[in-house]
Amino acid sequence: ATPKSDPLGAAVFLDGGAVRVDGTMAPLAVLQNGGPASSELTLGSAGRLTVNGDFQQAGNGEIVFELAGAGANQFGKLVVGDRARLDGGIGLRSVGGFTPAIGATFEIISAADGFLRTQFDSSLVADLGGSALWGITYDADSVLAQVVSNTMLGDLNHDGAFDAADWATYITWAQSNLSGLSPAQAYDRGDLNLDGVNNLADMDLFMDAFD
Repeated sequence: ATPKSDPLGAAVFLDGGAVRVDGTMAPLAVLQNGGPASSELTLGSAGRLTVNGDFQQAGNGEIVFELAGAGANQFGKLVVGDRARLDGGIGLRSVGGFTPAIGATFEIISAADGFLRTQFDSSLVADLGGSALWGITYDADSVLAQVVSNTMLGDLNHDGAFDAADWATYITWAQSNLSGLSPAQAYDRGDLNLDGVNNLADMDLFMDAFD
């Protein structure tokens, strides 16, 4: 991290290594995660990071949010006062024995001026500290993480087994438009990449998971 003088706060560039935030930091002017070298930014369950200007994550950057509960001060959050340009990886990690329920939703990033039509690399990520699967969705000014499953990828009926019953569920909803549903509802109908439709791309993911 290389802070530079700025009336709005420090301009910080994470270029290599890992940085962890476990409390409320003084606001930054701008923040870039990743660049010539890969870097990781972790916001602990009590981590609150405000960027008055722009936030940018490069393709070799990763941001990780830890969650210890559903309360407002129990999960990491990034607040951006201007625009956020997203790329690279995102991770969710349940800590302290927290087991989020299916459908539980957390606003992990807010950006007052939006995301310039950018997104992280993955829309479905495995919990780094447990068995949950998280769906990542985007509103005009926020990034939301919702629990879509608490078992393995492809177990669409959440019974702890990946078997013919899950295939029956998948094929029932094949080629369906699911764009009006929540991530958890769409996942239960076979939208494994959470793009709003159950199609051949999801079948490939289903078969790979089964294999």
